[in-house]
Amino acid sequence: MTKSESSEMPPPYAKPVVLNARQHASLAYTKAPTFNFARRMNSVPVVLGEIAQLMPHYPIAFSAGKDPVLIAILGARNEENLFVGADGTWQADTYIPAYMRRYPFILMKLPDEKLVLAAEMDDDFLGSKGEALFSAERPTKLAQGAFQFCVNYQKEFEATKLFCAAVQESGLLKNKRSTLTTPSGAKINLTGFAGVDADTLDDLDNRTANNFRKQHWLGALYCHVASLERLQTFPRRLDQRKAA
Repeated sequence: MTKSESSEMPPPYAKPVVLNARQHASLAYTKAPTFNFARRMNSVPVVLGEIAQLMPHYPIAFSAGKDPVLIAILGARNEENLFVGADGTWQADTYIPAYMRRYPFILMKLPDEKLVLAAEMDDDFLGSKGEALFSAERPTKLAQGAFQFCVNYQKEFEATKLFCAAVQESGLLKNKRSTLTTPSGAKINLTGFAGVDADTLDDLDNRTANNFRKQHWLGALYCHVASLERLQTFPRRLDQRKAA
């Protein structure tokens, strides 16, 4: 995501600041950040390159509406992330999506089109103590690594956008809903996402199927379909959270 793409920043970013060696000479990164910033995010954008790691843990779907985005569903209710605990830690032994690991850093585009590293000035991550971002007015290895991570993520995100657009153009995407019943008997209707039906995917015409196969998209779609079974783990998670 770059500043020129939207006047509003994507959650959880609010007002990221372009990092500058002189202005932020004493700025440091906390080595043990929390995921408090994600506690109210019930979904997160994901990229094709991480589907294999996501699939065992999350339902993978598409955002509903125009210009769908590939997402991992994190919760069954608004503003609730079932994978972040009260102490801000992500659930142990669970893959953490790259979007979350990128925070608080993000790419922004200058008027001359140059991409630069920016960051949300979140006190949980940035302050006067920790690992320096700049030394002798030059980016440290940490800052260089953060920039490269953001560049790589942006490339993956752009490739995933092409995938999502092709899936939508093919007519495969359908708005979805799921009714979840917790062990304690509570019912929750989960809406606002889209997906592909397994039967429709199996009946895909040869031309589209061959094109998707060449792009390595067909396997991603089958992973998406299979991952939706992970929604059935949410009722237990909801009751566990209520009891905690």
